[in-house]
Amino acid sequence: TGWAGIWGGTTQVSLLSTQPWLIPAIAGYGICAIGVPFLILRSCKSKWERATIEMNDQFWSSVNPNVFIVAINSWAKLD
Repeated sequence: TGWAGIWGGTTQVSLLSTQPWLIPAIAGYGICAIGVPFLILRSCKSKWERATIEMNDQFWSSVNPNVFIVAINSWAKLD
């Protein structure tokens, strides 16, 4: 509006139509925004699986053999 508006000085266009070089930058940001967390989660998943196996092995190697019998009976619902 105002004096410049009479002559078309305030026309509004989208940013991407005036700056088309931003399209690859936005696409790159999108790839990073999705890809980086995915890679982090995949790395954490493998570490979590190794830790789970290690803790299970340590637990079951340290228990009394009678615990095996009780656990198996409980899991099989034999009690």
